[in-house]
Amino acid sequence: MIEEPIRWNPVAAFVRRRVLSVAPIAGSVEWIELLDDDPAKLSGLIVAGSWWALETELAQRDQREWALKQTALDVAAQQDWSAVAKRLRDRDEFYESHPHLRRKAA
Repeated sequence: MIEEPIRWNPVAAFVRRRVLSVAPIAGSVEWIELLDDDPAKLSGLIVAGSWWALETELAQRDQREWALKQTALDVAAQQDWSAVAKRLRDRDEFYESHPHLRRKAA
């Protein structure tokens, strides 16, 4: 996978400025039959490049989200949740018994 982040928005803006009509899909029979100097053939390649940029950006987002999720799961697995629950119960019981000691906003 590509290390450098790929951003689709600048590519899409470029395509909107350069491709003025509907371009045939690169590699399709219609595209293949175009003459090599036909601007529509180049437009098809430009649009295909735009699709690649979009798919790559989305794949990179998926990879980042997966990595963040894995990190969160790893951190959560290392926590002693029964100790956290006991600490919260103890705190709640303390403030129930001593409501005057609860912090108040100034």
